[in-house]
Formats: sequence, C-alpha cells, structure tokens
Amino acid sequence: MYNFLGKVRKATRSLGNAPFDDEKTISAIEKATEEAKVKYKQLRKVKNRSLEKHKDGVGSSNT
Repeated sequence: MYNFLGKVRKATRSLGNAPFDDEKTISAIEKATEEAKVKYKQLRKVKNRSLEKHKDGVGSSNT
C-alpha cells in the first residue's frame, strides 16, 4: 500500500508547477493504480505458488 501511495505522489509531483489540470492528475492516478494492481496480483501469484508447494509439509523450493 505504501508503494502505491508513493507512485500516486510521484505521478502528481511529476506534473510540476504547471496549472492544475484535473484530467492530467486523474489519468496519472489511474495509471499508478493500475500498476499497483498488476504488481499486487503478481505478488499474490508468487505467494500462492509457494504455499501450494509446501501445503503437504514436504517439498523443496526448486520443485
């Protein structure tokens, strides 16, 4: 979650001192949100895969 907020801050900060533009800000926040969703899904897949490997109590990390 912290990383997501950082991306939103970075996206809005990259707009600089330009006049505030709602459309630009909204699109920057939406882009950061989509990137965060993709990253979260990737992390969940990795975590679920590692849980499946060790579900029965045996197995190694390279199976």
